[in-house]
Amino acid sequence: IYDILRKRLFTRLPDPDGVEVDRVAQAYLATYQEAIRGRALAKSAEQMADEIVASYPFHPSYKDILSLFKENEKFRQTRGLIQFTANLMRGVWGRKDQEEVFLIGAQFLDFSDQETRDQVKEIERSLESALASDVYDTDGSAHAQGIDGDRNDRAASQVATLLFISSLSDNTDGIRGLPRDTVVEYLVSPGQEPTRFIEAFDQLRDRCWYLHNRDGDRWYFSDIANVRKQIEEHEKAHAEGRCDHDHGHDHGHDHGHDHEH
Repeated sequence: IYDILRKRLFTRLPDPDGVEVDRVAQAYLATYQEAIRGRALAKSAEQMADEIVASYPFHPSYKDILSLFKENEKFRQTRGLIQFTANLMRGVWGRKDQEEVFLIGAQFLDFSDQETRDQVKEIERSLESALASDVYDTDGSAHAQGIDGDRNDRAASQVATLLFISSLSDNTDGIRGLPRDTVVEYLVSPGQEPTRFIEAFDQLRDRCWYLHNRDGDRWYFSDIANVRKQIEEHEKAHAEGRCDHDHGHDHGHDHGHDHEH
């Protein structure tokens, strides 16, 4: 798959056995080893550094993410892959933040791009509510965008995008989503340490309305809202009802959110 994408989408790339690609692989290896020492990643993460030479300029995880939805009925295999990856590359080249991108991964899809949103909806239409509520909305109100605003980085959007793309399978028995540790492993890169992604993940888990987990650890988006949405809407209706009733007097009620982990 990487061969097809390289041939169709790039005019020129560094020699896979050359020094540039080796430098990138070594930088990732050093990042993984540091994270393993700090117990943020499992020892097995090191193996990904060995796969970079074969996947460059893509992250080794990219084919694993694609495999989760490429069998979808609406997805035209090779053409679909090329189109999806072309959209992704537009997201990488057009980025406004200054973070360096060493390898292309699905987390860089740019949902502000209409063509990208349309293609994703075509792959799996049922996740529109999840996208707008939790990942990206044109008015900036999605949960991941709010968390990014609070944290002043893009970690939550990257986590949410990766989980969203890995939730696109239309096969009811199909594997959906990713374990948290895998998300962190896929997102860590030189200069982007695991902690920021772990923190962003935890905040998403506490705020998202359409995020679920299966088998204890696979996290995925679905078209069904979780209880957090019901609780928040109930509290909002309750608060609005009380305000009307009190003519806006604040009785200092404290709504502590009990998050179930």
